[in-house]
Amino acid sequence: MRRVLSPYCPTAMTTITRAVHLLPIFYPILIVVTIFTPYIIAVSLDHVYPFLPSISKTAGFEPEGSIFGFLMFLVAWIGLLALFIRYLQLKGFSQQGFEKDVLHKVSWFNTISLSPGVLGIIGVVMVANFRSSVIQIVAAIYQVHNVGTGILFIGSGVYFWFQTLISYHGVAVKLNSKSMFLFRLAVSLIMTVSGVAYPFFKYTKYSNGMSGIETAHWSPEEAGYAAHVISSVGEWIACLTIGIYIASFYKEFQTFSLEVSYVENAELERKSNGGYSKVGQSKEDEVSDE
Repeated sequence: MRRVLSPYCPTAMTTITRAVHLLPIFYPILIVVTIFTPYIIAVSLDHVYPFLPSISKTAGFEPEGSIFGFLMFLVAWIGLLALFIRYLQLKGFSQQGFEKDVLHKVSWFNTISLSPGVLGIIGVVMVANFRSSVIQIVAAIYQVHNVGTGILFIGSGVYFWFQTLISYHGVAVKLNSKSMFLFRLAVSLIMTVSGVAYPFFKYTKYSNGMSGIETAHWSPEEAGYAAHVISSVGEWIACLTIGIYIASFYKEFQTFSLEVSYVENAELERKSNGGYSKVGQSKEDEVSDE
């Protein structure tokens, strides 16, 4: 990362970073840490059974619950940053002067995908704030947590399908390879199947004998055990595929650098005939304006 002075204004600074390609590598690592850290603590303290507990239940006690909430906030903020950078990358790419019809589709899908992407981030924040607990002091918290999980999976899934469509059209304009499109298509399919299996089998186990709130310690003899295992597998896979999909942006994030510029207002507020001079306007231009 380096800073340079703008040639137009002595206090206009531009921050340039060429390390954006590291973000798709860091993000899946963060997701793995977020999932497995509470799991390891919960199992070591005998708060949950070790074989495929739901991710929510691994954060149902303290101290793992607070750690889970903190890490989920990092997942949300860094995920939003990755979402924004991906949007800027595709926006810049779609302004190139070839294959106008294809680039128009890329631009359109890029803009549309922002809404479900942000929706998925909101789901992450909801899950972090309204954590599921075995002992439900307020039953509504459990329902808000489930809604947040649904928003997370639906928003992420729709975002990934839009990005997969972009990857399909991106083959023609050398945005990505055909193998990358096929990889993202496979990940999107896995995400969709696991994301649907998670809530379906979660509520199926309730009809097989479980009450509204699930237990922290399961055994094969309990009613709804098979449905619970399938539901947990779907939840774990859906969460991990989010990190895997973002990691696929690594090569494309190597093709550009990120620049953030700012200009102090004082340098812009130069009166010229009762108005303001433009950034980049030379002194000769100012004199001629007068």
